Amino acid sequence: MKLNLLILLFVILATPLLAQTSFVIDHNHTDLSQIPDNWIDSAKKNLKIIYFRRSHGSHIDVGGMAALRRFSATYADKYNYNETGTGGALKLAVQWHSVDFEPDTWYSITRAYLDDPANADINVAMWAWSSKFYVSDVQAYLDTMEAFIRDYGPNGTKIQAGVRTVPVTFIFQTACSQASDAANQIVYEQNQLIRQHCADNNRILFDFNDIETYNPDGVYFGDGNPDGSYSGLKRLDDDISYNLDGGGRGNWGIEWNNAHPSSELAQLSADNICTVCEHSDQRENPDEDNSRLHCVLKGRAAWWMWAKLAGWGVRELKISVQTALTERNLNEAIIDMELSGEAFADNSLDPANFTLNNAPAGTSIASVNYVDATHANLTLSFDGSDFDTDIQNFNILISNQELVSTEDITSNSLVIEAYDEQLEISPEVALNETNLDNGVLQIHLVQVEFVDNSLDAGNFSLNNAPAGTAIETIQYIDATSARLDLSFDGTDFDTDITDFSISIAGIELNSNQNMVSNNLQITAVDESAPYMTLSTDVALSEANLAGAVIDLNLHNETFSDNQLSITNFELINAPVGCSIGQINYLNDSSASCVLNFDGTDFDTDIPDFSVRVLGSELSTGQNLEGDYLSIEAVIEPEGTPSAKLNVDYDLTESNLDTAHLKIILSQTVFNTRLSIQEFVLNNAPQGLTIASVSRDNDTTGILALAFDGTDFSTDIENFNVTVLASANSSNTNLITNDVSILAENVTGIKEIHGLVSVVLFPNPNEGKFQLAFNLSDAKDLLIEVIDISGKIVYSKQHVAHNGKNTLNIDIPKIKQGVKILQLTIAGKQVIIPFVIN
Repeated sequence: MKLNLLILLFVILATPLLAQTSFVIDHNHTDLSQIPDNWIDSAKKNLKIIYFRRSHGSHIDVGGMAALRRFSATYADKYNYNETGTGGALKLAVQWHSVDFEPDTWYSITRAYLDDPANADINVAMWAWSSKFYVSDVQAYLDTMEAFIRDYGPNGTKIQAGVRTVPVTFIFQTACSQASDAANQIVYEQNQLIRQHCADNNRILFDFNDIETYNPDGVYFGDGNPDGSYSGLKRLDDDISYNLDGGGRGNWGIEWNNAHPSSELAQLSADNICTVCEHSDQRENPDEDNSRLHCVLKGRAAWWMWAKLAGWGVRELKISVQTALTERNLNEAIIDMELSGEAFADNSLDPANFTLNNAPAGTSIASVNYVDATHANLTLSFDGSDFDTDIQNFNILISNQELVSTEDITSNSLVIEAYDEQLEISPEVALNETNLDNGVLQIHLVQVEFVDNSLDAGNFSLNNAPAGTAIETIQYIDATSARLDLSFDGTDFDTDITDFSISIAGIELNSNQNMVSNNLQITAVDESAPYMTLSTDVALSEANLAGAVIDLNLHNETFSDNQLSITNFELINAPVGCSIGQINYLNDSSASCVLNFDGTDFDTDIPDFSVRVLGSELSTGQNLEGDYLSIEAVIEPEGTPSAKLNVDYDLTESNLDTAHLKIILSQTVFNTRLSIQEFVLNNAPQGLTIASVSRDNDTTGILALAFDGTDFSTDIENFNVTVLASANSSNTNLITNDVSILAENVTGIKEIHGLVSVVLFPNPNEGKFQLAFNLSDAKDLLIEVIDISGKIVYSKQHVAHNGKNTLNIDIPKIKQGVKILQLTIAGKQVIIPFVIN
């Protein structure tokens, strides 16, 4: 019984071979007279082939290709091949392998061979083996071939990894004919699946089975119906024998050669010319039909394929533009068209025969102008219809009516860049019913600009705004930015508005298209319900966050008592490194929150920063969140090293001694060893020096100060530190931001209700110290000591007299570390840091 066989072929192409589009080699591709000699020469010069095979694989090389070489001296030179490619021959190295269709086996043999540096010149590989493929899973074969493509194809993983330096193209192949009842239909249907896969995925197919099913006159001997379904009438076998209509078996190869004895095909099929055609000659089995014609045709088809792979017959339409296509320049854009392997039929080009594929709506062809037989220009027309997504696959199809050949041709693809015009608005602070009057919106345009700097408020409108809201003014800032000021008459509304936006009429924009912004929320205030408003003396920013004070004002709500715990207050949407340093009770509906910030960099504005008071501090027992504040980020120039000076409390004449400064680096790091000589105090008061320096981490250093108490009476506003080049990896001197040092008679707050001066000594101490202060008149004072967690460890009310006051304070068993003494007078505080040893 004959072996059931499949010949599978894949080809790997390397530079300088042309990148191939998909094509099929079948019974229509066996006439070698159609191939120009230069493409045969190009194939012999550029293809380096390794051929792994068994049995039927001989049809191609030692069958049909060898027959051509034996036929005549001319053919021997023209169609010459050998193992090494010497003497101008095609290099066709052959290895015989005893493997069946075993995916792991042929898969690993192929990979090992192609990955071997000794085979670096190989750019074509073929497999042909005996197998049971016709009863195997065809999807496994297709998946394996696609795996090869992913690894060895253009930009494949093996190419990118440098295992091989050549791109890879795989050629799919159909299974040979099988006459048995069990196999015939399976082989037919699996071959149909392979053909469809190649068509759907733009693969190259050597249709081995198709060559077996047609004689040279185009008469069909296969088992397919016209609609593609299986018939089973011929039961064509791998020796091209078939069922005769009247019964019995015929062989179309023997029959055709007998009818054309003087033809070149019949002469090539002779025993002494085509000496091997496995399973189709009588060398080993006298019962075989002695037909070699299909081997001759397969050998001729192989040379057709070699020529195609070398570049013969590649038709191409290349389109290009002088300037990249965009939504703005599409109208009247000119596209250059260049044909290769093809030509225009004449110089009269009809735009109706040119088709724009994947063009944006509103695009059409204005004209097509003939340049020469292979060149033309196409001018576009575009009505300005908006589109917001780039078009990646715009191309042009030319109908065959304009071409020499009978097939249409499609070009390469171009990108058309969209302009996703956007109108973005953002409030300076989150909008609510209480701040809507005098509210400010920042307008930012993307991919569109204002026509000029004269903006008419009549061309701007508010959408879904609460009753009583209007545009106060419009101020031009630059071509893409403007400021809109709102007015609001206070008309009450009790439901949040989530879709507030603005519109700009096209007359103000260079796109001439009306635009609608993103939506904002305007929070309503239910006047009968508790709510909390937040306020600051200055707008919050990354630069002033450390020590910033936020006033908390309760409405329809009160604090349950005057003992506020820092643990019952939370920050919402705070930047990393920001925390609550202190909470101060002012009255039953007001408090202040002092922020700590370690200087951690952030580059995006925070528009929805807020504070939450937990219910345990409030009369109603319900949590309460404040309205939103904005924190402006400071965006440092990218890549520029900088140093930031950060102090957790106000520096004063009285707390300079043992004060600690934190220096935070950006875009550079501190060197491993630091000395005090590498830091310079600028604009420092007399008597202030650096006591020690330590490295907290790569980007944070701590300076401990020493101060001899030399008196100064004027605030220092521009104190800063220079980090010398030797102390950081940027090798440049870095100067920090400025901070203030307050003179002793200020103590952080100038003349607070008669408080003239205040001094804590000694500092550091062990929990016993004196507090000395001067008052212009008698006052009630609250003295508190707070640890760094915000916990109050000492609290005492004191009635102070006019003039100098001295208090002895003793706090037994107080833990070591930095503490804050807070002196509260008439609702205002003076803060003095000190250290417990």
